[in-house]
Amino acid sequence: MTIYKQHINELMSALSQIDALYADWAKKNNQNYYMSHIFYVIYMSSPLKQKEIVIRAGMPKQTVNSVILQLLKKEYISLNTDITDKRSKIITMTEKGRSLAQSVFEPLLTCEMAALEKIGIKRVENMLGTLKEYSQYLKQKMQEELKDNLEKGNE
Repeated sequence: MTIYKQHINELMSALSQIDALYADWAKKNNQNYYMSHIFYVIYMSSPLKQKEIVIRAGMPKQTVNSVILQLLKKEYISLNTDITDKRSKIITMTEKGRSLAQSVFEPLLTCEMAALEKIGIKRVENMLGTLKEYSQYLKQKMQEELKDNLEKGNE
C-alpha cells in the first residue's frame, strides 16, 4: 500500500468516525441523521435557500426537500418568497424550531468548540484549508475521470 493509499484509508476512517458521532447525537436526540444534519445547517445559517442547504449539507436536493417538508409540517421552519428571485424560497427558523434547535444543538456546539480549542486555532485553520483544497482537487479529478469514461464509452 502506498503512503497515499494509507492516508486515504485513514482519512476515510476519520471522516466515518466523525459522521458516526453526529449520527449517534441525532439518535440520542430522537432525530434521524438526515433530519438532524439539515436542521443543524438551518440553525447555524438561517435564513438561507434550499440550494444553499444542499451545498452545505452535501445531500441530494430530493433528500433536502423531503426534510424541509417535514420541518415545515412540524412548524420548525417557514418559507418565504425571495424578493430577488420569485421562484426561490427563503427558509427561516420559527421560534418553535429555534427553541428545539437550541436544546439539541447548543450542547453539540459546546462539544465541537471544546474539541477545536484542544486542537488550537492555527491547526484548525490549516485543517480546514487542507480539507477544502483536497475537496476541490478530488472533485476536479473525479469530473475528469467521469468525462474520460463517458468519452471512451462513446467510441
